[in-house]
Amino acid sequence: MAAVAESVRAALPPYLRALWSAQPQLKFVDAMPFIDGHAIHLPLDHASPAGAGAWQWYRAAVAHSAAHLAFSPPVFDGRGLAPISRALLGVLEDARIEALACRELPGLRRLWIPLHTASPADGEGFEALLLRLSRSLLDAGYEDDHPWIRKGLALFYGDDARQILLLRRPDELRFAASLLGNDIGQMRLQFNSRMYRPGPDYRDDSRWMWASGQSDDPQPVEPPPSLSSDPGNSDEVAQAAPPATGPVLRYPEFDRLIGRLRHGWCSVSQQAVSPADQVEGRLAISPPGITAITADLVRALRLSRAHRSKATQIAHEGDAFDIDAVVRSRVARRVRRASDAPVFRRVVAQSRQGQVMVIIDQSASSSAAWAGSTTSLLQGACAITASLAQALQTCGIQVAIAGFSSNGRHAVALRGVKDFDEPMDEAVVSRLAALRSQHSTRLGAAIRHATRAVVEARGRGSRQVVIVSDGLPWDVDVHDPHYLESDAHDAVMRSRRQGVMVSCLVLDPAGEASARKVFGARRVGMLQTLADLPEQVRRLGL
Repeated sequence: MAAVAESVRAALPPYLRALWSAQPQLKFVDAMPFIDGHAIHLPLDHASPAGAGAWQWYRAAVAHSAAHLAFSPPVFDGRGLAPISRALLGVLEDARIEALACRELPGLRRLWIPLHTASPADGEGFEALLLRLSRSLLDAGYEDDHPWIRKGLALFYGDDARQILLLRRPDELRFAASLLGNDIGQMRLQFNSRMYRPGPDYRDDSRWMWASGQSDDPQPVEPPPSLSSDPGNSDEVAQAAPPATGPVLRYPEFDRLIGRLRHGWCSVSQQAVSPADQVEGRLAISPPGITAITADLVRALRLSRAHRSKATQIAHEGDAFDIDAVVRSRVARRVRRASDAPVFRRVVAQSRQGQVMVIIDQSASSSAAWAGSTTSLLQGACAITASLAQALQTCGIQVAIAGFSSNGRHAVALRGVKDFDEPMDEAVVSRLAALRSQHSTRLGAAIRHATRAVVEARGRGSRQVVIVSDGLPWDVDVHDPHYLESDAHDAVMRSRRQGVMVSCLVLDPAGEASARKVFGARRVGMLQTLADLPEQVRRLGL
């Protein structure tokens, strides 16, 4: 190995730690870059100019592969995909993770762009078009007028500034790849899948995409077997999955010690509220007027902001002066020109639509008294949820409700109380009253599951998840006091990338500091009594 390559090899691990605090294993082999598990394989040598050229190429290669480890699911579903669509899916995923990486570390764009040299002069074969599409998706300064390239850009980005990423989930990438692949078929372009290698050559060969394993998207799995017969496995006994009325889903979890996701780490079961508990349950009645006040606040917040009318819509009567129209009228008077032009503008309010998923913390700590009253934290959370849900539905917002608790990473349970299309009636109130305090609070898994439910609702307007909790994540199989807090924060940030805003209504002052770390200070509302609800709804913009 050349001396320059030795120096590069020694410098790459510190470089990766500086980027994402990542420490994947680096292996040098006689092959193009590829990813195998958590290891990044790089060629022993690369045909780059000595010195800075080799250093730039190796940095680009490890940064790209590490971006896959940070942002990509562990596997894609390749069933039914033609070779052309598979190649396109690889290009789109490469572009997606590089776009996400450049948002966090903008300097990476300057590292990768010089290695993209494709242009219309390379021709219009399929592999040439793939390279031109790759460059177009990364380099905003590159102009390519080919209709197929422009279609790929339109499918990938939702705006000219390239701030809105339209392809975020594996199913969305697969759909876009199928559309573009169909166009390639219509153009009758040839493709040799056995000889194809993704480009530019600093990118990996995408073999990881089609390996067996679980994906980032939750997949139905069989509940893990109970190990209660073995007294030596007490930790695993606590993690045994509870009886589920729906499929058990796997979700990733962020491990702050290794700085990355553990894929398929948590099992979440969907359960129904026990009918026996519904009979026994009694929900505290909200103070008079609270629901009506909350409805008024939410209605006001759900109306679109007052917007300025067009010049042709300025009226002689309205809600406020139009400054430009007033200036024009004053100028006309100064030059002694008759003017009876309208100077008011009308404010038009349009009702907004949206979906809100409210999840209630049912952990054992929720049995404590709320603010020194005779009402428990869980009873207070249920009363808050009933008032909030009624108010939101009054304003036309779809609301779903669930309670959650956990007993280890393989026993996270969400108990359905209300679906999005279900009215807020006595049956829902009865199910709310039936929720019982039990077990622990694995908050990150609950947030990921609620985000999935909101996204799959596919409604119009804003999408939000609201957690009503004491604000303290904890579980029986976790001993690091900051582990679940970091994972919940990671879940919140990933939800925001999917367009879902996550907020928390905290009932215990002891958990407010932790909640602020997880959700951010602006997304946390503190409730000492139910009377605080309208003000917190207004402040959080629910």
